Amino acid sequence: MTQHLSPEEFAAALDDTLDGVRRDHAASCDRCRGNLVELEATVAQAGAVGMPEPSPLFWDHLSARVHAATAGESMPGVTGWWQRAWRPVAAFGVLTATLVLVVTIAAPHVNPPGESTVGSLPPGDVVASAADGSWDTVVQMASNLSPDDIHVVVASSPEFSPSIGELNPREREALVKLLGSDSTDAGR
Repeated sequence: MTQHLSPEEFAAALDDTLDGVRRDHAASCDRCRGNLVELEATVAQAGAVGMPEPSPLFWDHLSARVHAATAGESMPGVTGWWQRAWRPVAAFGVLTATLVLVVTIAAPHVNPPGESTVGSLPPGDVVASAADGSWDTVVQMASNLSPDDIHVVVASSPEFSPSIGELNPREREALVKLLGSDSTDAGR
């Protein structure tokens, strides 16, 4: 047993837009067919009654009420895409500038091949500080060393010019001892 037509389906049947299966039901079901005939008669009667024309003053009053209601409202301006696009472009520019700044600050300074990095370290730059602060002293003393002096400590090939920051802990200890012996020899 199929279900009877719903109110929405009756409206669709009046507009002749009801699907085929439901239309077949309306034609075969006595209850639905009777309701549909009664509904068609009601719509025909309503269409036969004339609708009176509103008073000539109605349109003037309606226009005045609509104008009064919308007078306080502001019309949004029409903006082109170029007027709305500056915010994302500005945000992208700020993000890019920030990224470049962070990368520039965080990037390690690399000296060209053949250039000594010993003299370029600031006195307070501690690469791997000892707990007693002796590494600061090493950096200050090493700033006066030439690359040849460092080669003696680092036992490497003559074309290699390491910076203090590239020394391993064993090499740093050897440098500290070498500098310590030079400073005690100089004091005698």
